[in-house]
Amino acid sequence: MNRSTWGRLAGSTCHLLQSHHLSGIFSYFKEIVAIHEMIFNEAGEAIDYRVIDGNSAFLNLLGKRAEDIRNRLATDLYSAIPAPYIREYESVVHHGLPKELTTFYPPLDRYFSITAIPLGDNLFATITNDITANRQMHELMSARSKELENYLYITSHDLRTPLVNIQGFSQRLNKQSAKVLELLKEHLNSTGNEELKKLISEGIPKTLHFILAGVNKMDSLLNALLQLSRTGRATMSVKPVNMNLLLEKIVETNSFQLSEIGASVKIDQLPVCYGDENLLNQMFSNLIGNAIKYRNPARSLVIEISAISGLRKAIYSVKDNGTGIEKKHLDHIWNLFYRIDGTTSEPGDGIGLSVVKKIAEKHRGRVKVESEPGTGSVFSVVLQTTEFQEP
Repeated sequence: MNRSTWGRLAGSTCHLLQSHHLSGIFSYFKEIVAIHEMIFNEAGEAIDYRVIDGNSAFLNLLGKRAEDIRNRLATDLYSAIPAPYIREYESVVHHGLPKELTTFYPPLDRYFSITAIPLGDNLFATITNDITANRQMHELMSARSKELENYLYITSHDLRTPLVNIQGFSQRLNKQSAKVLELLKEHLNSTGNEELKKLISEGIPKTLHFILAGVNKMDSLLNALLQLSRTGRATMSVKPVNMNLLLEKIVETNSFQLSEIGASVKIDQLPVCYGDENLLNQMFSNLIGNAIKYRNPARSLVIEISAISGLRKAIYSVKDNGTGIEKKHLDHIWNLFYRIDGTTSEPGDGIGLSVVKKIAEKHRGRVKVESEPGTGSVFSVVLQTTEFQEP
């Protein structure tokens, strides 16, 4: 909404205020609404503001009656110098444009989301929502999430120490078993003890093979857990990211593999987003790697990357013509270690899409998939196009 539109709105609002008290007009609003008048000194600097009126929610918040707040100076009503948020409100009055702010107000021990709207003639309105409960829930969930990530990191890290010992001694025992067989070979051939010969030459190596296979699998899973926990614990460096340049780098990195399988990648003009470039690189590398891994061998792989710009967000899509995913798997593919076909020879531990989901959430975004078996899949990632703080 431009300044002239706000001016017309301000005129009609001021006319309304002359004939009715705000507390009556907005008495049923859940939002905390108040009208103020900015006060300037001779130098034109805002020094205070007067509370003209407020609705029932405003009165309840302060524990006041209507007659106790009308025409009171903010410095007096709130017992604060300077008046709360006076510089932000001064900007609204001066520029004639609305302003939003999220803040913690210590005297009330509450979190608020405030929208200040200019009304003309040094008047402005504030529409406030108490977001304390939401903020506390968010902080609690964030703390629990970090606690789980720390626990995951410590557990997976500490478990690797005994595992390395098992792996090392199993390999040593395997070599020693081969040496014993070599030393006893002549003796076994001369004595004809087939049972002992079979035990040393087949039984023990086979058992050691299963032990090593299990240890290597566990090592792979623990490394995957460490990777996921490090992704969650990583401190982000949020800045504008040229997505076309980012995707071109990823394609270049995979150029040999793409060339070997005769695949093509089409990248549309993509909007800039805000985020951590390294994490975004990892996320889209995983999505492109996923398309390569699950390509349809009956046709050449085609990957199409496009985007749609929205209000403060953009939706980036990675589309492929691969094997596709059955509907029954769509809700589970984001789960840690989930594999659609556990018997497949394709490498991987079922962690790639879990990492994608984690990175999207760290960017205050989300990821979803649409897929048709035999046709292909479309992975869509919502990212911010304005600066944000890590949740």
